[in-house]
Amino acid sequence: MLMAYAKGARTFERHIDYENMPITTYSSLPHQIDTWFKAYHKAREMCGASGTQKRIPPEKEIRHLDTFVRGVYARQDLPAGHVIPDKDVYLAVPLQKGQISCRELMW
Repeated sequence: MLMAYAKGARTFERHIDYENMPITTYSSLPHQIDTWFKAYHKAREMCGASGTQKRIPPEKEIRHLDTFVRGVYARQDLPAGHVIPDKDVYLAVPLQKGQISCRELMW
């Protein structure tokens, strides 16, 4: 259920049996449906409201993820005006304040 929702499925079908009735292999019992709905709500929370809306992460999560953004570093001192080829730079954590990040680098 989690993966199906994450991949875009929005229509789900479950057959429900009662414990005092003959149980079929393709059906779920009420406690299994409860678990299934909890998984659905967790998937929706993790992925966002729907397939047409983008999930907006909480500010705390954004700050945490930003600590993993790579900065652009020169392999050696470069003269002013030097045109920088790929071989002269590498990407590494941490990103320093005011530094060009991998998000801004155009190869």
